[in-house]
Amino acid sequence: MNRKIIVLIVFALLASIIFYIKDVISIEDDSQEVVEPKVKLVSVFKLNKNVMKTKKIKSTDYRIYDIEEKQAHKQNLLLVSNSKIESGSIYRKNLEKDNILIQGDIANPQDDDYIYLSLGKDKIPYYYEVENSGVLEAIPLVVGDRVSFVATASSNLNIREQGYRDLGTLESRVIISNAKIIKVNKFESVEGDKLADKNLSLIVALNSRDVLKLEMAQKISEVTLVPSNLSNNYMFVGSSDIVDGIHGVRELRAGIDE
Repeated sequence: MNRKIIVLIVFALLASIIFYIKDVISIEDDSQEVVEPKVKLVSVFKLNKNVMKTKKIKSTDYRIYDIEEKQAHKQNLLLVSNSKIESGSIYRKNLEKDNILIQGDIANPQDDDYIYLSLGKDKIPYYYEVENSGVLEAIPLVVGDRVSFVATASSNLNIREQGYRDLGTLESRVIISNAKIIKVNKFESVEGDKLADKNLSLIVALNSRDVLKLEMAQKISEVTLVPSNLSNNYMFVGSSDIVDGIHGVRELRAGIDE
């Protein structure tokens, strides 16, 4: 047989074997499932509407939205799993609808800049220690709540120094309304193994005139703090409202006894 013909036959056989092997490998590859990497999702806060700087954050402002974990970490987004929007938290800047909150968008009450952001225009922080917290123990106050200051005073004397000697001239009235609470401090004093007292102090946002008014009121009268939603801005009670009522009851009882 001619050598050239033999060589051609050998090449043809080799080519057939190579093509056969390629087809077998291709079939095996096609039969294997392609496993795509699993994408891990995390939950974030997405705004439902435009919001304003320093406004208190409400649960209706946002919705929970799922996003890829890698993208969330890359953009430093606020995660639902390891972050919580605390009561009284506020926005650090104006934000538009559908924005996803990042770490720097909100200020919580314990943050260093929270008090400054909470003050508002022409307001200064005022430290007030609550002496009589009867109403406040029944209705606990939180950051962002509004309070009013009620002063009980006499037109003839300083009741802080001389007491309630002239009952006929006593008046109680609201002197400051709707002051915003920007910090609440609660602490307990202990004597030995027993709880001695529960103390409450607040930092409220006041304008300069209200600060002077409150300072003066604390020097000449008894000041009480009440939630603003429980008081009228022009609420006033005179001692005659109480004394006359009691006096009338006594007279009525005396008449019946006779």
